Amino acid sequence: LRQPATNEPWKFYAAPESGADRSLSLDRIRSVLQRMEDSIIFSLIERSQYRVNRALYDPDCRQLGEPKLHQLKSAGSNGCLGDWFIYQTEHLHAQMGRYAHPTEFAFFGPSCGSGSGLEAETLLAPVPQEAIVNGKLLTIYREEMVPALCEDGDDGNHGATAVQDVHVLQTMATRIYLGLFVAESKFRSETE
Repeated sequence: LRQPATNEPWKFYAAPESGADRSLSLDRIRSVLQRMEDSIIFSLIERSQYRVNRALYDPDCRQLGEPKLHQLKSAGSNGCLGDWFIYQTEHLHAQMGRYAHPTEFAFFGPSCGSGSGLEAETLLAPVPQEAIVNGKLLTIYREEMVPALCEDGDDGNHGATAVQDVHVLQTMATRIYLGLFVAESKFRSETE
């Protein structure tokens, strides 16, 4: 198994030089899932070092200004500062090809090109829109997980909190969508 050379988890489990058989190997997928679970646990521990910092999640953040707020709300956000950070991070990641991978789906919109790479067409069946659960994940994370993990209040570390939120959310989402590879692998083995 090739270990990641960078902090880009979407690049090591379906390397371009590997074929469909290698990418759909249940042993390979299992190994990736285990590493991702470790990353999620560590990320949640890191997030718990900060307070809840609810100001990041307050809707209609006037600090963004009307043009940015409109842009963010058009992408499906409630207009909070935390969503703006996710939105901007996703656009940067999209420029580097993150959303060309079949298990990567942006939280805020098709403008990032979510899950639309050639690899998706050759490895996985099309993913129905109702199977994209990022909105539900975001709600559960902010309304249930963060309050359960973090001390209430505001410590002023909004930037560090936003960075950690993005990392946790993207890692959890990728872990969820890796189930697509498991399903495809099992489907192919049953139909052979």
